[in-house]
Order: sequence, then structure tokens, then C-alpha cells
Amino acid sequence: MCIRDRHWGQSDAATQMMILKSAGRLTIIDLFADDARLHPEKIFIRFPGREYSYAELDRASSHFAALLTAAGVSQHDRVAIAMNNRPAFVTAFLGILRIGAIAVPLNTLYKPDEYAYALNHAKCKAIVVEPGLATAATQLNRTLATFTSPAELDLQLEPSCDLIPLDSPCPRITPDDIAGIFYTSGTTSRPKGVVITHGNLTYSAEVTLRSLGITSADTPLLAFPLFHVNSLFYGVLTAIALGGAIGLLPSFSVSRYWSQTVEVGATWTPGITGPLIRLLLRQEKQDAETQQRLRFAIGGTFLSLDELAEFTRRFGIEILPGWSMTETVSLGTLHPNYRPMPIPTHTAIGFPTLGQEIRVVRDDGTDVAPDEPGEILFRSPGIFAGYLNDPEPAATFTEDGWFRTGDLARMDATGYLTFVDRKKDMIKSKGENVAATEVERVLNEYPGVLESAVVAEREDQGLWGERVVAYVVKNHQACVEAEALQSWARQKLADFKVPQAIYFVEVLPKTPLGKIQRALLKSKPAPAAST
Repeated sequence: MCIRDRHWGQSDAATQMMILKSAGRLTIIDLFADDARLHPEKIFIRFPGREYSYAELDRASSHFAALLTAAGVSQHDRVAIAMNNRPAFVTAFLGILRIGAIAVPLNTLYKPDEYAYALNHAKCKAIVVEPGLATAATQLNRTLATFTSPAELDLQLEPSCDLIPLDSPCPRITPDDIAGIFYTSGTTSRPKGVVITHGNLTYSAEVTLRSLGITSADTPLLAFPLFHVNSLFYGVLTAIALGGAIGLLPSFSVSRYWSQTVEVGATWTPGITGPLIRLLLRQEKQDAETQQRLRFAIGGTFLSLDELAEFTRRFGIEILPGWSMTETVSLGTLHPNYRPMPIPTHTAIGFPTLGQEIRVVRDDGTDVAPDEPGEILFRSPGIFAGYLNDPEPAATFTEDGWFRTGDLARMDATGYLTFVDRKKDMIKSKGENVAATEVERVLNEYPGVLESAVVAEREDQGLWGERVVAYVVKNHQACVEAEALQSWARQKLADFKVPQAIYFVEVLPKTPLGKIQRALLKSKPAPAAST
């Protein structure tokens, strides 16, 4: 099946033209410059304890651009950013882009070897880094020009600081120029560098604001790391496109979440994962949760419908499941928020968003029938420019320009999609395909189970090659027996889907955004089985 943003009622060509016309050939840097010129005193960043205007960020990013230029950084050079959520991150990002250099945001949980790989792979010329991360980020690469925050960044935002403006003219930046290289979480190999252009960034912001119907009066709550697209693309860049503000949090804190939401005046959030929703539901009621003004949150996929309903009932926040990847740059799909529509299933991801095309295909490349599972192929004017130093570019895109996502989904006759699994996470058990997410849903519904991860385990001596195994985290002090859990699964799943072994663990390995890293479970020796 192939769908082109059907729920918006516009042709793909008309949609693309409408979006591109609204920004023309302008880049995010152009839009930010307009914001700073037209309303310099307007607040751009609301951070707990402090607010920062467009004028302040304009001066600070100009100063940092001058520092980069003095250090020999010029157009097309790559500059890494290794910082947690703070205004300085935005200063660095804008400063890098305004001289035509390329930003390379890095995961702050990286170890020295991971930093070294990314810095060398991207051929970075400089890095801006927090003091606590400086050793890990630079100890294996001593040739970088290094800027340490906060001394050279956060203090620039204080009115008393004597800032040096960028005195050389900035190069003309076009939508086709590269803006950033974003490293995806690795699976069984090294992370890939996703190359993103200035045009990609502007298009992503336009898709977000039009798909959600937000305005400059709205403020996104950004608790996810800024090195991730959810906060940076859907939050920061969309605010710049609107001339609005962002509510930036240092990190996610379940005890301070609602009070900080109130403090920064947030009205929506571009990312909230299932585990975070569960943590918030477990908290004792706080006065701030009735004072907050969040209308909707993107996320919540894989939670039960009862949990989603409880979250909306208690906090008054509508959950909008969706799907995207670093490679799609824009929101790829989204449950509609412009009209009432119940979420049909816990794996719902919605319709294609404005201007996007999605096909669901079989292994042979033919389109599936309605409700038949297949791989998502994605095409958009805002699709990423490719992987950095990709040795097999032909494997990334089809000959006619469709991106092979590696995600499996079903599409119904109306174009609504439900997620099935990552293609590489499908398990072949007794000759049948098993979706890990389907088994996890059943296990997670068992009383006393907090969360689970289902993976394939090789059977070197067995007949079937792989068997289904589950790693399970119990609720605190809950009594869960493996045999009882398997019996529960047999009541709800075909026998070939029932885990043949269950391993109880304290925690599951996850990315900073709460995604379970199944590859790590597959690569390490299994603990003693509980069955």
C-alpha cells in the first residue's frame, strides 16, 4: 500500500509547494536572524531559574561564532557538541551554523572509544564540551580545538559579559548545504552518521508546526536530550520558525516534572516515552499537575490503551502516538489531533504527516494488501541526505528514491499505520515469524511486571535455529514466577510465540530516550534461566 498524507486531503505536490513557499530558500539561521531583529526582547529560552531573549542568544551565538573563526573553523568544517540540556547547547548549535560549519551533536553517555569513533569518522575540527565530559570526549583525540562550557558559553548569556561580535561577514548558506551530522544509536555495529541539510531542518520545522497546529504562543517542553531530534528538531527549530519560546529542562526528573512544566509555561511536548508515563502515573498527586497547561504529548507507543486513558484522565493531556527516525528528519506519522479519534491499538502510529509518502512492502518490493505486515518505505522532500561515508548507498534507498527504514508496520484501508517491529528484531520460531513487541505487550500486562524485552536466542543444537526468550523487570517487591508468566502468555498467544526461557533482571539496557537496546541483550551471555 502507498499513502500520501491522505488525512490532510491534499496532493503531495501541492503540500510540498505550500510548505516550501512558506520559508522559500530561507534557512533556520535566516529565520533566527529575523526573530532577533523583529522582536529582540522576546523570550526564546525558558530554563528553570532563568529566561533568555532572542537578543541574548543572538549576541552569544555571534560571539561563539567569532571564537570558532579565530580558532580556524570555517565553512563546511565539522564541530562536535558534547553537552547536556542547557542554554549553552543552543548557543553552540546556532554559532556553528551561522558560519556555515557543520554541527555534530554527540550522545553525552558515550564512552571514550565511542567519542573517538564519532569524532574521527566525522573528521571534526573542533568540539564544545562540558567540563565533566571533556576527558572522555577528548582523551583519544588531542588535535581538536576544544571549547569548554560553561566558562566560554553559559557566561556569555549574562548581561554583564563583554561579548565579541562576529565581525567577518557570514557565508551565504543555502538549503542544500549540510547543517549537521547526527549519529544514530548503533545496533550490532558502529553508529551511522546521518547527514542533514539546512533545507531538511526548515522542512522539519514546517511539518511539525502545521501537523500539530501550534503557534508562536505555544511552548514545547524539552526534557529529552538536545542531541536527539525530538527536542532539537521538533522543539527548538520549530520555535525558531514560529518566533516562539522553548521550555528547556536540564533533564527528566519525575519529582520536579510538573513544577518545572509550570515554571517554563509549556503547552505541549514532542516526546514522552512509555516508561516516563508509567513513572508519572506512580507519583503521588502534586498541586503542580493540576496547574500545568500541557495540551498534548507525542509518544506513548507500546503502552496499553488503559494506561494511555489513565494518563489523559488524570493529567488532561492527550497522547499522540507517532513514528519518526533521525533519517526522516520530520515527523513521519502522527495520530491526528485536529479531530477526535480514538487510538485503535497500543502500537498505533497514525497517518503520514504533511507532505510525506509511505509505502508498506513485502520482501520482494511489492505493495502489501491492507492490514498485511511489511516494511515501511519512506519518501519526502525533507528526507536526510544519506549516511556519512556510506559504503553501500544502494542498500539505503530504492532506485526511485524510497528510503528503506527497516521498520515493519501494517496499514489499513484508510492509510492508518500500526507498528509491528524492527525488521531485524523479528524472531523466526518454529518456522513462524514472531514480533517481539507483541509478546512484550502480553508480558507487560501481567500483574507485577514492570517491563520486558523479548529477543531471539540461537539454538545451536535445536531444530529451529532460534527460540523466543524474555528479559523481565518486576515491579518493586512483586512476586512473579516464570511458570505463571508463561502460562499467562499461553492464554493469549500462539504456542510458538510463548517465551521458552524467562530471565528476571534488575534493569533493561536503554538509550537515553528510553528505547530498549535489544542488541545488547543478544550480545551478552544470558543469565541463569528462570525456567
